[in-house]
Amino acid sequence: MEAAKKASAATQASPVQSIPLIEYVLSFWQSDSEYVREKALLEKNPVSAHYLLTNRRMVETKMKPFEGFKDITLTQLTKPIIRQWKLWLAEQGYSGRVINGAMLALRVPVKRAFFDDLG
Repeated sequence: MEAAKKASAATQASPVQSIPLIEYVLSFWQSDSEYVREKALLEKNPVSAHYLLTNRRMVETKMKPFEGFKDITLTQLTKPIIRQWKLWLAEQGYSGRVINGAMLALRVPVKRAFFDDLG
């Protein structure tokens, strides 16, 4: 996908933490991302297309509309911003289960970005 290629090129040019948050998270959940390829080829545990689609939808519908995520990079993401996002989701009427799913769609790529940087 085009987003994954852009993020991959940006990662090579600069540290992953300088990529815009939404761009990074969205590219992470693409079928051709490094994470998905590693899961399939190295761990022999492929990620399902449904799981990828679900997480991309979480990013599109639960993360992108949140003003606190606009124009920030991974290094600018803080616990208070995440708490504000969770509160905002609750105010939008989302259930705890949906909020937890949205948190997972954020947590996995963010943990991966910082773990890889320590590499």
